[in-house]
Amino acid sequence: MNLYLLTTDWQGYDTIDGFVIAASGEHEARVVASENHADEGFEIWLEEADCEHVGTTDRDAGIVLRAFNAG
Repeated sequence: MNLYLLTTDWQGYDTIDGFVIAASGEHEARVVASENHADEGFEIWLEEADCEHVGTTDRDAGIVLRAFNAG
């Protein structure tokens, strides 16, 4: 399983600034992020967020880490 770092500069209250997601590919990582969005909305993660492959892991697919900006 690959590890992806997804980040966004979108600012607001009760938003997610980034994820580390275990997924088989970038598209899957973006879908997982979009399904777990906060007030920033799902489209940020599908279309606008930066996505970088940062490594591999033996764990199952899903969210490894989420950075939440509580407003």
